Amino acid sequence: MALSTNYWISRAIGWKVTDKILGEKESKEARNLAKSISLAKIFGLRWILPLTAVGVDVVSYAAGLARLPFGKFYLASIIPWSVINVIFFLSTNYVKEHATLLFFLPAFILLITPWSIIYLTRQKVHIKGRNLFFNFFRILKK
Repeated sequence: MALSTNYWISRAIGWKVTDKILGEKESKEARNLAKSISLAKIFGLRWILPLTAVGVDVVSYAAGLARLPFGKFYLASIIPWSVINVIFFLSTNYVKEHATLLFFLPAFILLITPWSIIYLTRQKVHIKGRNLFFNFFRILKK
């Protein structure tokens, strides 16, 4: 619903009011995106939006400002989200079946990790003249 509303607001009102709605940062993102937006780009962004800095609203505003056909825009937006929702809800069924293990595993990791770090920093285990803990992080940086 929101993606349709944002699309139609930006398409009907244009840049002037959309800039005020979005704010300076998001407005710049929308302008840059509107210059190069395509249905393929919308389709791809909808798969990875939670992982990107480009917000859901910005893509919808940019599509409206670029005057992409609404039906195609809507399908390019809805298909990825529908697939992601199906995967999410199927995976939650798996979680229900394995709830006990999945409940205690993070707790175990949260308890063992700090304990291990404290233990290793207090030990006088040296490799090449350095504490084992600091060597571990030096190796990770490589």
